[in-house]
Amino acid sequence: MGSFLLFLNSMKRQKNILITLIILICIICAATSQHMREKSHGVLSSVDIILGSAPSFFYVLGAILFVPLIDNTIKFKKFLTLASLIALGALIYEIEQIWTTLIFDYKDILATLAGYLIAILIFSSCSFEPDNATQENE
Repeated sequence: MGSFLLFLNSMKRQKNILITLIILICIICAATSQHMREKSHGVLSSVDIILGSAPSFFYVLGAILFVPLIDNTIKFKKFLTLASLIALGALIYEIEQIWTTLIFDYKDILATLAGYLIAILIFSSCSFEPDNATQENE
């Protein structure tokens, strides 16, 4: 039982390191894409679309993945609820821009949803929750 707990603790530490690295990459990519878009606005439409929507994607991805760093024992159902609330807040912000800046970009909404889905995929692939059968056998 003791070696299993050490293994579990090691897995949690690895998961925290991985998620921290992903969050740092999100921050760097969001800032870089925002800066590059300002410098190369209107150069190539496909690049402009990607650079314009990338901050929405990376913001949501990083914000959602911050949740397991705060509570590394979080279960998937609670994580999904919190991730949905964060994504909903980001979507409300995107829609609110219709009135405040008179700009609405559906690509930002798609990027927000993509960040939400990828965050859930990353969390579900990184989470290590032993099933009850494994715990009962030890």
